[in-house]
Amino acid sequence: MKEHLTSSENIAFRNIERIMRLRKSSSALFLLSTNTQRLSSIFEKHFLELESTKSFTPQSSNLLYELSSYDNSFFYFINLYANNDIEAIMKTLQFGRDFIAQYKLKLIFLFDAEHYQKLQENAYDLFS
Repeated sequence: MKEHLTSSENIAFRNIERIMRLRKSSSALFLLSTNTQRLSSIFEKHFLELESTKSFTPQSSNLLYELSSYDNSFFYFINLYANNDIEAIMKTLQFGRDFIAQYKLKLIFLFDAEHYQKLQENAYDLFS
């Protein structure tokens, strides 16, 4: 993956992996974005190679509720880059900060750049 990132982006990914190692018993939330489907696939492959991470595909727009019954010792990688229900999922995330902490969910979300920006504008609680 290093060949696809700038040096500062590589440093950021090393920091994410360091934080993941430290957050074994508490909640964590990473929000990432990519500009292309190809880069989205590279990100997904990278994170799923980590033994502490599992893939999660939401079956409804309330993915936080779905995840509340899952094993919270893993990080769940959720690729929303091409998800058809992304607007409804984003509405759930706008009010989900407390839910994430309550269930000690460890989540890595991947968005396209446009939806990432929209989420940042509408769900600033997640970015605080």
